[in-house]
Amino acid sequence: MKEQYMCLAGADCDMKEQHICSAGAGCDAPKKRCAYSAGAEKMPEKDRRKREKGRYRMGDRQKQGNKLHKKSSRGGAAVNFLLVLLCILLAALLFLQQTGNLDILQRLFSAESFETVNTGDQTAAAGQEGSAAGDASTEGSLQESDAASEAQGGSGMQEDGGAQDSDAPQEETSGASEASAVLPGEDAAENDPVYEMVKAAVEQQQEKVELYNVSEEQAFAALEKIRRQPDYFWVSEATYYSSSLGFNSLELPLKYDNVSEKRAQVEATAADILSGIPADAGDYETAMLLHDWLCNNITYASSADGSDQDIYGALINRQCVCGGYARAFAYLLRKAGISAEMISGTATDTDGTTGNHAWNAAVLEGQIYYFDVTWDDHEDDQPGRDWFAVTSGQMASSHFPGEGEEMPESTATDCNYYYRSGRVLWEYSDEALADQIAAQGALVDLLCADETVEAQLLEALNDPYRLGEIVLRAGYSLDNSFSYSSNPYLHTLRIRIS
Repeated sequence: MKEQYMCLAGADCDMKEQHICSAGAGCDAPKKRCAYSAGAEKMPEKDRRKREKGRYRMGDRQKQGNKLHKKSSRGGAAVNFLLVLLCILLAALLFLQQTGNLDILQRLFSAESFETVNTGDQTAAAGQEGSAAGDASTEGSLQESDAASEAQGGSGMQEDGGAQDSDAPQEETSGASEASAVLPGEDAAENDPVYEMVKAAVEQQQEKVELYNVSEEQAFAALEKIRRQPDYFWVSEATYYSSSLGFNSLELPLKYDNVSEKRAQVEATAADILSGIPADAGDYETAMLLHDWLCNNITYASSADGSDQDIYGALINRQCVCGGYARAFAYLLRKAGISAEMISGTATDTDGTTGNHAWNAAVLEGQIYYFDVTWDDHEDDQPGRDWFAVTSGQMASSHFPGEGEEMPESTATDCNYYYRSGRVLWEYSDEALADQIAAQGALVDLLCADETVEAQLLEALNDPYRLGEIVLRAGYSLDNSFSYSSNPYLHTLRIRIS
């Protein structure tokens, strides 16, 4: 570029540009860009510098403006993103408030660590009894008794207990001090926010509970803890639904219609039962009265609607299977202020048949004991007492806890029926047997101290001449009829005189 020219037309120029030409005024190139280029003249050097300086300043301001525009654009995008996120959070909070889960969500996020939620495997509730075996009773020497064979897995009686090879529990004459008299299930739900959420929904009889960011395993573990509590008898099966955003839910269809009405019925019946307990009754007397009430008022039977497994079937319908017996006993004991829970698993009867079963653990006078009210319910006889407040060793001879269930060791005998009432036969003699018959009357319950004593007792009962002398010594005549049944698991016998 040799020279620089400025258009003389000024405001009338259609280009309003500077014309650069190396050939001077005679160049025809500017004519293509400006109609007045023919009259162009050389721009003075002073003017050219001023114009050039102004152009550079204008360019700098334009560059700075572009930078500011870019920063403003980025800042606006960030603000828009935050506004959208805030709207989503507000919508979620509004949803939780409408579903009644806002407080629960706050507790969930305030926990020390969400990983502490119990995610144990779901335990199956006690099902229908397997094949049952009742008391296989026999005539001592005079007649056959049909009192003990029941379809509910009765107290496990059979003809010749001495011939059985069973583990003999080592009894103690006084209760041993337990390391801990707290039942395993009592603190199972402690510090479990998922359990609290599900429990709140069950209490309000809701058929759906929203569980934000809760896994299926956690949801069903919490539900299983609730199923173990006999109070919530309307809880049935459940269905878990998951969402990719974490808004999961658990559907809880109600087992019964008019749950509030049925709950009131159950509570009224329980209050009536408890009113029959003397005010000065201790743990032993209270547990025995409740045990006997269930045996005397419930018929062992299944039902199609599932009520045979809960306290409504036991206390209102008055018919149930093992799950109903166990839940009703735990429910009444708790109402009476005694710590109790249900244990589910399997049990083996005297025929060697194993099936699903449920029984109880309870704390009496500070010690843990085990109970099986189902097997103590002899429908054609007075309630059995074989499975009232037995040790863990005695219970483990035929009862086996299911997965996730616990049966803590217990060796206490203070609240065992036989020890408490002086019905333990420590050494056998015909005189000792006659004294027990004379003291107890027409229904004699005995616990043999060991297998040797049991074998000697059975030998006497099966000898007509010795039995006759024992009967006469006890104040009965030879015209009376005698029968007995035995429990090989516990080395107990029941003698009936008619």
